[in-house]
Amino acid sequence: MEKIPPKSLEEKKNLVKALLGNNVFTDRHFRNEDEAKRLLPLVFMPVALGAFSMWPEEVLKDIGLIYQYMDKAGQRAINGYPMFMAFEVLNRADTLEVFKAYEEVAALTDMVGITGMTDPTKETPPPQEG
Repeated sequence: MEKIPPKSLEEKKNLVKALLGNNVFTDRHFRNEDEAKRLLPLVFMPVALGAFSMWPEEVLKDIGLIYQYMDKAGQRAINGYPMFMAFEVLNRADTLEVFKAYEEVAALTDMVGITGMTDPTKETPPPQEG
């Protein structure tokens, strides 16, 4: 693999919609960098099993986002976070485009008073136990 292939426009639109509807979990949903380092391989199990071990350094540097749709979550959780047996990656350029679109649409929904969405670009409160 020389580089992370770009996603189609439709895939990017679907990801923005999923972010807005809290239907996707990303590496940005962890509360802080330390928690992300500890839990990312446990939330996205293929990472713990060496999914990136054969990727060249220049490709690893192009990872902009690791994510998976919530309907693909396993039945178990780790520290209140979902667990996935597969994941998707977004390259840096697509990640910037997706989050720009997300922020624009989120700002519009805030203007018209639509609530209930979380912002994956900001720190999130701890997951609820129970």
